[in-house]
Amino acid sequence: MKPVNSSSAVVLYNRVPKCASTTMINTLNYLKTKLKFRLVNVNVPRIKMFMDAKAQSRMANGILELKSDAIFVRHLHFINFSRFGSKWPVYINVIRDPVERFISYYYYVRYGFQSNQGEVTKKWKLDISPERQNMPLEECVMKDPDKCVRTNSVTMLAFFCGQEKMCREHTDYALEKAKINAARHFTAIGLVEDLPNSFKIFHALLPRYFTTTALIDTPAKDTRTFMKEEPSPLVKSLLRKALRVDVEFYNFIKRRFYKQLDALIKNNLV
Repeated sequence: MKPVNSSSAVVLYNRVPKCASTTMINTLNYLKTKLKFRLVNVNVPRIKMFMDAKAQSRMANGILELKSDAIFVRHLHFINFSRFGSKWPVYINVIRDPVERFISYYYYVRYGFQSNQGEVTKKWKLDISPERQNMPLEECVMKDPDKCVRTNSVTMLAFFCGQEKMCREHTDYALEKAKINAARHFTAIGLVEDLPNSFKIFHALLPRYFTTTALIDTPAKDTRTFMKEEPSPLVKSLLRKALRVDVEFYNFIKRRFYKQLDALIKNNLV
């Protein structure tokens, strides 16, 4: 396993919602100044994460026009660049335990997030009925865990499975395709639960854009989901079953992550 030659391709971080996005963007903003690369962060409320073939082609061409010394960041379902006769970018991402991610997402789309200065940002909230907005997480899950998951989350799988409709569903089809694409096309996928080692891997494979001490060196900018409450162990257990395919994908990536880390350590690259 060797560092990627990123001088001929843009890095594409098609970030998954509620997976340390604020921490990652804050760190990348610090690194772009330190390491002198271009950061293109498309970050607007309710951005469209899937699109038709023409829009995908325009997106692919726009990303690749950035060429070298650039990281493009956007909430974006996986794009198969081969469909458009394009060379591939260097895909990276970060994922999170699906149960913790769902809990955070559930409150986030209802109440926004709060900064460490006490300010609450609500521009990212979804337009949902008062009844749905005010339903406690415990009630939603206890009523019907599968329905609660389907109607209150964006599956993590689509960011690795692709743009087709079936990739936006919690199915074995989406799971298997996400596994294949992750293994074939993603240089590195970090874990929210282990960001220090994630940055070690990013640095080892993409030294043009990352340092191992980036998390420590970056000035703190803390934000957290507003009004978030910790659910009971029973609710978490029901969510883990309802999120079965996302959990299986997470565990697949987690095994890959530590296997990748061990190989880098063995080769004295971290």
